[in-house]
Amino acid sequence: MRTLVTALVVAAACSGVPSPRFPQVEQAAQATHGGGERYRAHQRCVAVAKTVDDLVDCMRYEGYGFIARGPDYPSPECWSVRSSGAATDAPPHCFEHSPDAPH
Repeated sequence: MRTLVTALVVAAACSGVPSPRFPQVEQAAQATHGGGERYRAHQRCVAVAKTVDDLVDCMRYEGYGFIARGPDYPSPECWSVRSSGAATDAPPHCFEHSPDAPH
């Protein structure tokens, strides 16, 4: 079975078919990127932020942007929290590393 799955993945990659996205795997990779730096940045920012906007600004300075609005996990949850206005409610997985960050 594993050989069949591997063959299908290789065939799809070679044929130009876009690879499937797995948001949970992407989030796990982001969480461990830099040894958990996103979580440490989030803890620093939550400690000083009074609103979600403050948290978003601080995280942007730290190099993480708020995830784009969309139907994929965790976007609906994150944008619901962002609308509520409570900085402590926005979890670290609502932010993703931004390569063009000012910091």
